[in-house]
Amino acid sequence: MERVLVLYANPADTDRIRLDKEHRAIDQALLTSCLPTDIVIRRHATTFNDLVTALADTEFSIFHFSGHGSSNGIYLEGESDDEGELITAKRIASLLSKTKPDLKAAIFMCCFSADAIPDLIVTAPYLMTVFGSTDDEAAIEFVHQFYEQYFKHQSVTKACFFAEELTRGTTSCPFQTSGTFGR
Repeated sequence: MERVLVLYANPADTDRIRLDKEHRAIDQALLTSCLPTDIVIRRHATTFNDLVTALADTEFSIFHFSGHGSSNGIYLEGESDDEGELITAKRIASLLSKTKPDLKAAIFMCCFSADAIPDLIVTAPYLMTVFGSTDDEAAIEFVHQFYEQYFKHQSVTKACFFAEELTRGTTSCPFQTSGTFGR
């Protein structure tokens, strides 16, 4: 089973989001599939240094970020506890494409991440993003469905398809998955 890197960030100067429930949804998918929890590597309250260290020291096939985003990039924890740090989509894409050229999928569960598709498209053959803003419930449900299907079928293609189908009409989150393009 290939490994997954999940980075969570909810800086103090942003609205609270339920990353704990998303963490739990992934755990439930692992449990349902009878897989060991160590195939998912997680970093909470992720800073830019944490991101770079994880890219340098961790082997994984799926990159997943959950937190706040904007059309310009993602918000990680800042050097001070008071505010987050915006990391541009272009910088994230450069880091991922240079350090993980064999990445199978990149997931950005953050508002407005679809605006960065032109930059992020080089990161992986499959890219999952959010159009506009989202809510916790929808993001949690999508993540749960994606990982449950991925762990069951060992296929990003099937997991994307089933997650979209199983959440269509039941959530208010405008998810976008794009496949077989990029590098």
